[in-house]
Amino acid sequence: MTREQVLGSIIISLIAATATWLASRAASKASVKNAVTSSRAVMEEEAYQRARTYDVETIRRQDEEIDELRENQKALNADVKMVNIENERLHQENRLILQDNYRLRGELLWMRKRIVRLERGLPAAPLSNIQERETDTNPMMPEQVQTDPMMREILENGRNHKDQETQ
Repeated sequence: MTREQVLGSIIISLIAATATWLASRAASKASVKNAVTSSRAVMEEEAYQRARTYDVETIRRQDEEIDELRENQKALNADVKMVNIENERLHQENRLILQDNYRLRGELLWMRKRIVRLERGLPAAPLSNIQERETDTNPMMPEQVQTDPMMREILENGRNHKDQETQ
């Protein structure tokens, strides 16, 4: 072999060794990249599955909460209906109390006029309207009615007389 042939063989061997080394290095990088890409794909798939599971669980929980809220709404609507019915009953009762109050004020006025007539010595049955004076007894003051036996008798007889007139 000639010197040129030996030199050519060495150069070819060096080129081959360098090519082998570069090929193994490229394969190693490709393997690492493949592993990273593969593990990234696996990680992304696992993350997707976790997110999907979380979303499904969130939707299920929200559906349960919505059902619970609907039940609460039905109960509250029933309560509102009962409150409205009770409110209407109280308004009716209030109207009746006001009517009764108006009636009692009329009877009180009638009794006051009757007491004034009796105090003045006039007949108990009114023939005309009588104007009260400041000196007349005020039947609204219970201590006067309780302490004065004549006033008690007038009130009792007046009540009996009023009851007989209404019957």
